[in-house]
Amino acid sequence: MASPDAAPPSMTRPESKDDSKHDEKDLGIEPVTTIEMGRSDEYTEEDYKKLTRKIDRYLIPTMFFMYGIQQTDKTSISIQALFGMNTELGLHGQQYQWLTTIFYITYLVGEFPSTWLLQRYNLGRVLTAYMVAICLLCISACNNWAQLMALRALQGFFECNISPGFLLITGAWYRTSEHAQRSLFWQSSQGFFTITCNLILYGIARHAVAKGDIAAWRTISLFLGGLTLVGSIFCYFVLGMPQNVPWLTETEKRMAIARVSQNQIGEETANKAWNWDHVWESFKDPQVYFGFFNTFLACIPNGGITTFSSLLYVTFGFDTWQSMLWGLPRNGE
Repeated sequence: MASPDAAPPSMTRPESKDDSKHDEKDLGIEPVTTIEMGRSDEYTEEDYKKLTRKIDRYLIPTMFFMYGIQQTDKTSISIQALFGMNTELGLHGQQYQWLTTIFYITYLVGEFPSTWLLQRYNLGRVLTAYMVAICLLCISACNNWAQLMALRALQGFFECNISPGFLLITGAWYRTSEHAQRSLFWQSSQGFFTITCNLILYGIARHAVAKGDIAAWRTISLFLGGLTLVGSIFCYFVLGMPQNVPWLTETEKRMAIARVSQNQIGEETANKAWNWDHVWESFKDPQVYFGFFNTFLACIPNGGITTFSSLLYVTFGFDTWQSMLWGLPRNGE
């Protein structure tokens, strides 16, 4: 019988000869590593429950905050337009509409490289790099439509991996029966943060208009960008795969992987081998089509409402402040 003081087995895979040829750690983002997986029968259900509570304390609040603030970031363009952005930058014709269109074009283009990075390198580091919010901070310094278009394009590209990244985290940390509850919780932050942040932005805009030192729409960009930047720092230390995060002990890392072994994702949480059989199998699953059409049909009206609702209230005769407040209830849906 092994001594209790014996050193635990190595938690990483042996380094191969090929690994010495190129050390990805020099890039600042380590490749995905594996960890020796514990057997599910090594631990009791009470051990799993205790670990799950700890996982929830770290992951759920972080994902709730970052998902909510990222959603607020991309829809803040309508609030900024309400406070004079279009007039100050001289937008005319379809230029404002293009600010939303270009966001989703680059969002789509960036999906493939971003999801590849999420699987190839340290998940927490990649998500942090994508959420730094430099683009949103720079929007506050824009002086014309071309600059704004370029930054909105970059913003769409860098926000495209938040949802897939968080879904990947949920799948790696939780059992299949727990996915829906956790995913719905952090996704519900969209409405919560839109209401909360809009009330805060209302106060910030009031102060900016009263002082007159800087345009209200610029202060909105600075506030949201700064808030996202602070949140991304927390993500650096909290988010990641079970074998990578610093807030679990080595034993807890083994237990976390053993706990979700029934998901049949295997020890290697990021399988790099492409298998066309899996692709064809997914196309035979009706849930794929239900999910696609549900998302597609929901996004069409959502994009128009979030972009033009604030300006629409103005056309009905409400002033800027009233238009902002009247838009709050719809976010509680």
